[in-house]
Amino acid sequence: MLTNRVQAANEGQITKYPFDIPETIFVADTHAQNYQLDLEYDNDGDVLVWYNLAETGDRGGDSQVNSNSINVYDSKHQDSRNNYYIYTKNNTTYTGLGHSTSSKSPMSDDEIKLFINTMVAAYRSSAAKPYINVLNTEAVNNGKVSNIYVDGDSAEIRFNIFDDTTNAKIKSSRKYNVTVKRDGEVIAGFPIVRNKDNREDPITVPVSFADVAATGSAEYIIELDSSYVDEFGKTINDEGLDDTRTVNVTIMPMFSLR
Repeated sequence: MLTNRVQAANEGQITKYPFDIPETIFVADTHAQNYQLDLEYDNDGDVLVWYNLAETGDRGGDSQVNSNSINVYDSKHQDSRNNYYIYTKNNTTYTGLGHSTSSKSPMSDDEIKLFINTMVAAYRSSAAKPYINVLNTEAVNNGKVSNIYVDGDSAEIRFNIFDDTTNAKIKSSRKYNVTVKRDGEVIAGFPIVRNKDNREDPITVPVSFADVAATGSAEYIIELDSSYVDEFGKTINDEGLDDTRTVNVTIMPMFSLR
């Protein structure tokens, strides 16, 4: 049975990057597949469904969908086992795009954007490098450099780790090694190790006003390195750091009025 709409079942890179895709979009006429998905977790990782087929809608033109489609997909709302449209499992991505190429049922702009998102996610799914995310709302960010100003009180640098890898096996075994240096010297309490359960928890680096006041500024370097276990049980650690972030802490200049 044909339909011309799909609806998001989960939210993540496929729905958000590089295009922010609406929850429900029109697509070229398509239908459910002959095989059910096995949604149970196994040692190869989870099946993650991103979009399901939804009840048809009126998009104008001369779509081939009929009124029966409304009841079929509406009565099986978000049936990921049977009505999947896009899903991923580790570094494998399935998409139902391309069933119909008729001029009566063209691809919508949103469907084209969703396809681009899907290709970008598939490209990055094998083992995307994790990265550092500075959380200080007062930070002035310029690429990999952040600037924080202090005005007489001690402060802190707050950051966490993001990982866009969609390969569940890699992501579950990954270890994140974090080192923070101040003016070239590793500071107390580092390096530390994070894992899948706490990588997004904020990491705090205290900044003493006295450490900054001596020279007027201090340079903090955050270094991130990671390793994971591949399908053969081998620990993989790519050459070089995964990410480096510089945070410059500077005393706020004082101005006086005359």
